[in-house]
Amino acid sequence: MSSASWLSIFAGMRIAKGFFVLFLGIILIYSCRKDEDIFDSPSAQLQFSTDSVHFDTVFTTVGTVTKNIRVFNPYSETVRISSIQLGQGSNSAFRINVDGSPGNFHSDIEIAGKDSMFIFIEATIDPTNVDNPFVVADEILFNTNGNQQNVDLVAWGQNANYYTPTSFNQSLPDFTCLNGPCSDLVPPVDCTWTSKRPYVIYGFIAIDSLDKLTIEAGTKVYFHQGGGMWVYRGGTLKVNGTKENPVIFQGDRREAAYDNRPGQWDRIWINEGGQNEINHAIIKNGFIGLQVEVLPFDDPPYEDPASLSISNTRIDNCSAFGLLTSIYNIDAENLIITNSGRYNVAIRGAGEFNFRHCTFSNYFNQASRETPSFFIQNSFVTANNTQLIGIPEVA
Repeated sequence: MSSASWLSIFAGMRIAKGFFVLFLGIILIYSCRKDEDIFDSPSAQLQFSTDSVHFDTVFTTVGTVTKNIRVFNPYSETVRISSIQLGQGSNSAFRINVDGSPGNFHSDIEIAGKDSMFIFIEATIDPTNVDNPFVVADEILFNTNGNQQNVDLVAWGQNANYYTPTSFNQSLPDFTCLNGPCSDLVPPVDCTWTSKRPYVIYGFIAIDSLDKLTIEAGTKVYFHQGGGMWVYRGGTLKVNGTKENPVIFQGDRREAAYDNRPGQWDRIWINEGGQNEINHAIIKNGFIGLQVEVLPFDDPPYEDPASLSISNTRIDNCSAFGLLTSIYNIDAENLIITNSGRYNVAIRGAGEFNFRHCTFSNYFNQASRETPSFFIQNSFVTANNTQLIGIPEVA
C-alpha cells in the first residue's frame, strides 16, 4: 500500500475521532444542563388558574364531577416541586390526579420553563348523622424550594335516603318497591316521605298495588339518569306540598349548568286504580313530566277508575312531553306546563279532562320543534297493539 493511502486512512481516523469527541462533549453538556437549569431560588412562586375549587352540594357516598386546576411555571428555567399533597392525606374526602398520575402524595414533579400542568380533583363524602347540608374542606399543598403554597378545596355534603333497583326485567326499567323487593307476599305498605332528608332514586321507585306513598311539603326527590317513579295499578300517590314549600321532582345533578337542562331523568308514570293527588309540586327537567294512563300491557275492559287530581303545580323543561295521558280522567287547576320538546299536553283516547286556570306555554329552545303545544287524538294503541277509539272530553 502506498504512503498516500496510509495517510488517507490516518486522516479519516483523525476526523472520525474528532467527531466522536465533539459528539461526546455535546452529550456531556446537555446531560448536565437539566440540573443547571433548575430554578432553585427559595422565592419561587407557582401560579394557579384559581386559588380555590368549590363543588356544588353532593349526596354522600356519590362521587362528584371532576374539576381541575392548572399549575403554571412563570420562569424560564424548569421548576421542581418537592411535593404536592392533600392536607388530610389518606383521610381526605378528596382525590387528586397530578398530570395523569393518581394519588394523594406526589414528589419531585418538574414543570418546564413557561409551561404548565393540570391537577384533577374529585370528592366522595362519607355519610353522617346530620340532616342539613354540611361543608367538607381540605387543601392541596405545594412545596417548591421550601416555599409553601396551597389551593383550597371545598365541597358541600348532603345526607339522603337512597333507593336502588331490586327487580330487573328486560321489558321494564329496573325498579324497587317502597320496602325493597317487590312481591305479592309483602303486605301493603303505607309510607310517608318527609322533608328531613332528600330522596335519591336509582332506577324506578314503584308504588305497588294497594301501596300508598304520601310526600310531605318541602320534600325533594332526585332521580338519577333514566330513573323515575311508577305508581302501579291500584297504588296511590299523595303529594301534599304547599305554596311556601312545594314538593320538587328533578334530576340528581346539582351543578348550576343542570338547573334547566331537559331529559335528566325519565318520568312519573301513573296507572289506574288509585286515588292519586298532586298539590303544589314542581316537576322539572325530565323526559316526560307525568305519564298518566291505564296500564298499557292490559286490554279493555278497564274495571278500575283511572283518575288524577292535580293543582298548583308546574311541569317545566321536559325533553318530550309535559303531560302525556291515555284513557284517563284528569282534574287540573292552576297547572302550568312550559317548554317541552314535543308537546306540553298530549291526550290520547277517551277520558274527561278538566283544565281550570291552567297555562300551557312552549318556548322550548334546546332543539327544533314543529309540534303544537296542546295535542288531542281520539285513539290509543296498547302495548299489545290493540287500538282503542274514544272521544276525549276536554274542558
